[in-house]
Amino acid sequence: MNYSNTAVKKIKPKTSHSGLVEPIEFTRVNNMEGIEVITPGKWSYTRNKNVLVLEGNIKLEILCTRCLSLVNKNFGFNKSYKIFEKSIQANNYITEFSDEYETIALEEDPSIVSLFEDEILFESSKIIDHKGCTLPKRNPSMDESNIGRKLKKSVNSNPFAKLKEKFRR
Repeated sequence: MNYSNTAVKKIKPKTSHSGLVEPIEFTRVNNMEGIEVITPGKWSYTRNKNVLVLEGNIKLEILCTRCLSLVNKNFGFNKSYKIFEKSIQANNYITEFSDEYETIALEEDPSIVSLFEDEILFESSKIIDHKGCTLPKRNPSMDESNIGRKLKKSVNSNPFAKLKEKFRR
């Protein structure tokens, strides 16, 4: 049985499984420009009552947004999800508690593949730090007085700066 397409609501408490997701199964990722899945995604999960722990590992080819070159990147994650029946319950939990759990609403019918894919898409939106990037990093030699002058200059040249100042008060 291919558990990667299993809906979270069908996963029984106190169970564990692992498997592979073939690159073709990541439909949302495959429709994105600048990202390609190179290897099958390895995943494993453990569900204990209303908590799902999902681990994944995959190799991606991502377009660097700084230097516009393709970069191979090994991506791994380990997420803990608190499971709720309804979205409103999940949202209430988020506003009430600040802990390490992501939330899942079963009414949205998430699957292992969709959760894995969400993590890949989130990772692809980050700036990638890699060897050979031709753009320089932030210059550490800039002292605070230079930064202050540059900020003051940019505030004066920004037409919305006065509006921003007004809302700070």
